[in-house]
Amino acid sequence: MVWAGTRFIPLMKICFLVEGYPTLPRYGGIATYVRTAAQALAARGHEVHVLVMQYQPETPSEAMDGPVHLHFRRFQWLPLIGRWFPAIGETLWAAWAFAALHRTIGFDVIEYPNWQGIGLALGWLRLLPTVARLHTSMTETLDVAGKSPTLGDRVMIWAERVSAQWACRVVTHSQSHRAKLMASYQLSQVEMIPHGIGLPPWNGTQTGPQTGRLGVLSVGPLTARKGIQTLLRAIKPVVEAVPEVEFWIAGGGADHAKVVKRFGEEYPELAGHVRFLGFVADEELARLYEQCALYVSAAIYESFGLTFVEAMARGKATVGCLAGAVPEIVVHEATGLLVPPSDSEAMAAAIVRLLRHPEERTTMGVRGRERAETRFSDAVMAEGIEKLFESVRAEFSF
Repeated sequence: MVWAGTRFIPLMKICFLVEGYPTLPRYGGIATYVRTAAQALAARGHEVHVLVMQYQPETPSEAMDGPVHLHFRRFQWLPLIGRWFPAIGETLWAAWAFAALHRTIGFDVIEYPNWQGIGLALGWLRLLPTVARLHTSMTETLDVAGKSPTLGDRVMIWAERVSAQWACRVVTHSQSHRAKLMASYQLSQVEMIPHGIGLPPWNGTQTGPQTGRLGVLSVGPLTARKGIQTLLRAIKPVVEAVPEVEFWIAGGGADHAKVVKRFGEEYPELAGHVRFLGFVADEELARLYEQCALYVSAAIYESFGLTFVEAMARGKATVGCLAGAVPEIVVHEATGLLVPPSDSEAMAAAIVRLLRHPEERTTMGVRGRERAETRFSDAVMAEGIEKLFESVRAEFSF
C-alpha cells in the first residue's frame, strides 16, 4: 500500500508501452516522459515495467534501469499489412509482445501513447485496464508543418484517434491540448496530469556562465514547429545589442545540416556567436541548462513544453511564445517572457531585455524554480498517475 494524500492505494504492477527509451542512442519526448514516470512510480513502491518496441536488433531483450524493468522487443514487418499500413502492423506486433509479457507477469494496468496508434490493438483487446496518454498528434504535426497527409499518414491519424477512443481512460498533460484533442478525437472525457521532471538540487542560487559569454540555450529539433527560423532571425539583433552573447542550439532533425548550412551562408558574421550542437545526451544537456544565462524556445506549437520546465527547475528565466500550452507553464512577467509566435523582432527584444537586466533574470528564475517544485515535479506527476491507474482499475472489471 502507498499513501496518496488522503487514502492508501494498493501497490500495482504497471506497464508502459513506448517506442524508444533514453538508454538507446536516439529517443524523443515521449520516451523521456515514460522514463521519468516509471522511475517516480517505482520509487513509490510499484512494480514498473516498460515494453520498448524498437528497431535496433542488437538491443538485449531484458534490462534494468534502476528499479524499472525494461523489455526490448523488435518491430518486424508483417506481409502486406506492415508494408502498406505500418501503423496497423506495428500495433499488432506491440499487442503480441505485450500479451506474451502479460501472461508471465500479470499486469494491473498499461499506459500507451496515442502516437501513430501503437496501442490500437491493445485498446481493442482490453486484456486489462488501458490508459491512453495523448501526446502531440500526427494531425497537429502536419498542420504546423503545413503538409497534407499521405495515405500512410491518414492511416496513422485514424489509428491515433481510435486507439484513444478504445482506451478505458484517456489522459493528457495540458488544458490547451486537452481541449484540442477532445474535439479532434471526439472524446467526452480526458484527464489532465501535467508532465513532471526529477528536480535537480537547488540551494536558492543560480549557477551561471563559466566563461565571459552569456549563453542563450534552445533545445529541440530544427523544425518549423519548433520555430527555428524565428529564432535564427532573432540572433543578429541580439548580438548587435549584446555582443557577449552566444547561442547554444541543441537538437537534430532531418533538416539539421540544411538549416546549419543556410544560416552560415546568410549570416557568416555570426559564426562566433552560434553553436549548433546537434543531438545532446542528458548529462551534457544538464550542464548546458546549468551554465546558460537564459533559456529560449520559439516553438509555434507545444502540446506541453517540457524544456521550459527543465530550465525553470534550474532557476533560469525563459522566453517563449504565446502558443499551445506554453502559457500554462511560463507565467508572463513572472517566470519569463512570452511573445507572439513567429515574431522574430519581439523574440529578440525579449532576449535582449533579460540579458541586459540580470536582476530581473534572477528573480524570474527563482520564481520559475518555485513553480516547477509545486506543479511540475516527478513526485506530483507520479501521485496523479497513481490515482488515475487505481481509479481505472476500480471502475473497469475484466
